[in-house]
Amino acid sequence: MQSSRPYPFERNRYFYGKLLTVRDFESEQTYMNQKRWLLNRLLHGVGVVTGLQVTTAGERKITVNAGLAFDYQGREIIVEERQTLDLSTVPGFQNNGDYSKIVYLCLKYDETGKEMVHSVAGTGRKEEVSEYNRLVEGYQLFIKEEAPPLQQFEATQLAATTVLLHEDRDVRILHQVPQYAQANDKFTARLLIQRISQQRHVRIELGLTTDGCLLEDKQAQGGRLVFEKEFDSEEYNAAYSYTLRALPPEPGKAAATVALKPSDVKLFLQGNEVTVTRSAQHSVQVSCEPVAQQLLEKACARALEDVMTAPNDQCLYLAQLHLQPWGASYKVESIVPVPFFEQVHNASLLFNLGVANGGGASGAEGFLDVQADTVQLPAETPAHLDVSYDNANRVLKFTLGLPEAPKPVLPKTATSGWIDLFLIEKNKPGLFGKAERSYVSNEIPHGLGNGQVLITLGVETDDSLLADAQTQVFGDPDIFRDTEFATELPKHTLGALVYPNRGTFRVGLKLHQPTELGKLRIRWWATKSEDAKPVYETAQPRWEAAAGSSGEPNLPED
Repeated sequence: MQSSRPYPFERNRYFYGKLLTVRDFESEQTYMNQKRWLLNRLLHGVGVVTGLQVTTAGERKITVNAGLAFDYQGREIIVEERQTLDLSTVPGFQNNGDYSKIVYLCLKYDETGKEMVHSVAGTGRKEEVSEYNRLVEGYQLFIKEEAPPLQQFEATQLAATTVLLHEDRDVRILHQVPQYAQANDKFTARLLIQRISQQRHVRIELGLTTDGCLLEDKQAQGGRLVFEKEFDSEEYNAAYSYTLRALPPEPGKAAATVALKPSDVKLFLQGNEVTVTRSAQHSVQVSCEPVAQQLLEKACARALEDVMTAPNDQCLYLAQLHLQPWGASYKVESIVPVPFFEQVHNASLLFNLGVANGGGASGAEGFLDVQADTVQLPAETPAHLDVSYDNANRVLKFTLGLPEAPKPVLPKTATSGWIDLFLIEKNKPGLFGKAERSYVSNEIPHGLGNGQVLITLGVETDDSLLADAQTQVFGDPDIFRDTEFATELPKHTLGALVYPNRGTFRVGLKLHQPTELGKLRIRWWATKSEDAKPVYETAQPRWEAAAGSSGEPNLPED
């Protein structure tokens, strides 16, 4: 580890007659540079400020756009123009035939001399001395084939702890848990999977050991979490989240733990179990304060020495490159930009993203996103309102459940049906045939309930095998006799007996002449008006007013 500690700051003091040497001029530059770098590091942070996107430019080539970044000493790194690189020529790339791998494109600050000139001052040496007249601030792009230790990245480690759970030539698995949680609130842990080789199917089973928090994930099966992923051909990264709830801390104990032992982890690649030898131990600080407030306090409480201390020659990771064999060589299959979240966001961008202060609240709180939604419930379910709050994302959501409106059931006002009245032999024409006879049906329910109904009756005749030749006769069929519309129906009379209090009726048929027919089909229609009232009920108020009493009406004699 190295410290980029520039303090206490020391600057030149000028006075008349002072002899200025190289040391004085270098001190002048160093003072101004280190003051600026310190502010860059503490006020803005570390990472890409703008540009520096990495894209493919062919099977083995990549392009780095122009851009600006701050390194871990606060120094500005400017890539002034777009660069196209052949990976095989980038320093650090190992062209050893193993092309199924993940490599990282890195960027670091560099200085180079320019304009070699002769030194005219006496140096005490006999030979001539030449020196660079200028220093050009530049950069270096190079490849690293090993993943860096995650503890060195402030952007991720300040809010969460990330532990490497498993790594081999096929897959890399990380387990990430937040460092802070609010008591009685939910928090989210993540499992990060990086596919390296052509193995596409990954299944992971986790058995968590928790203390001070509870697993509250619906995906848990018998207390175990099961994650399964079938990667697409160009898909190399996947993230799975699960939910835990922080319990109120016990006296003298402010941290909850989430642990994974090797025996608690089962990993399957393409259906084959792979042994996991690493463990994970996470500590979660539980407090009654909001998580944003805890993070702010932690960031402000860091010692200056801790902030300014960085690993030796720490670089910026611009991209994660996934390589796959391609014939006798390789190709860049996919690119993940800024894989370790080394980015710097200015205040105006944060404000527009809703992360900075929205006015009136503390900067740690930011905007409160209020959302509302409605859902439809079954018709018989009572309406209810659900309110949920996502503390991590500051989202307050109202969900109103409304029962589905029942479909209106309209009262029946008309029904219909038919019955067959079978005729007895005495109605056959002949010497002993009887000219007149009455037939009455059984009691028929019309389906409109109790009350007054109107029954309409007709006799159906079928004088042809064609369906459109069927006719229904209402009234006296003798009207159509001696016309082209005459039917075989005998002369008859139809009637109905209605029982309002039972919701039924009977059909009556009287034949006035013999017939060869063995039966007659009677069609009936029942109609009912909901607004209909008995004449007496409608007229009663008028009669009572006229009679001056509420007794029986004095009906007209006629």
